[in-house]
Order: sequence, then structure tokens, then C-alpha cells
Amino acid sequence: MKSSDINTIAQLMSLARTAEAPMIVDIRIEEDFAIDSRSLPGVVRRDFRTVSSWVRDFVVRNVAVVCQRGLTLSQGVAACLRHTGTPAEALENGLEGWVVSGGFFGAARPRTAARRAGPHRMGQPSPPSGRRAGTHARTRPA
Repeated sequence: MKSSDINTIAQLMSLARTAEAPMIVDIRIEEDFAIDSRSLPGVVRRDFRTVSSWVRDFVVRNVAVVCQRGLTLSQGVAACLRHTGTPAEALENGLEGWVVSGGFFGAARPRTAARRAGPHRMGQPSPPSGRRAGTHARTRPA
């Protein structure tokens, strides 16, 4: 059941990487983070046990709070944030739901066939002999 303090995965996916994207706060416990350290795009990690010390850091932003399963931890922290005036919602089903729904992680973009293939497999010249594909020096634009 959808309530006003739950952000669905579909909602967050549609807002991610837009100007309207909420600040995403990952409050997973260390044991859960050690098992899967992937993070949602633009995430900030915080310790749920010290919420009173950082709750005011997010007063001007909408916040999506993420824990492992989207239950007690994220809902409790979202409630604390709302209590101080910050618009905050827990992410429905947490990180586990994000993974099952095919959500993307971090700043990495979804891989395309062109990126997986490598330039030499797309009609580009092969790397110089004696070098493996992908080991040539890359230059950065000035």
C-alpha cells in the first residue's frame, strides 16, 4: 500500500539524474553494506544511529532514505527528517527492491553494446601489436 512517506522505485528511477532528483541517503547497517557496497546514484552514506547529529544537513532538499529492505530503519529516519521540516520518504523495498527492479548504481551509466565491444570491434583500427585491447593510453580533453 502506498503512503505519503514511501517513495516507489519507479518514482525514484524517473527522478534520478534530473533536477528534481531527491538527495538519496543510504543508512544501511555496516553488515548489509559489507555484503553489497553498491550505491544508488548520488548517494550520501549516513549512520542511522546518529540521525540527530546530521538531520539538519538536509533541510533544503527532498530526501529519499534507503536501507536494505525499506522497512523500519529508512521509515524511522525519514520520519525524523520530516519532523524537522525536511520532505523525506523511505524507498519502497530498499536496496533489495532497487536491485530486483534493475536499478542503476553510482555515477556509472548503463553499458551499451558499443562500450562493451570496444573501439577495435566497431570498425576502428586494432590496438598496436603486442598490446591488449583497452590498455592503450587515453587522453583527456583540456
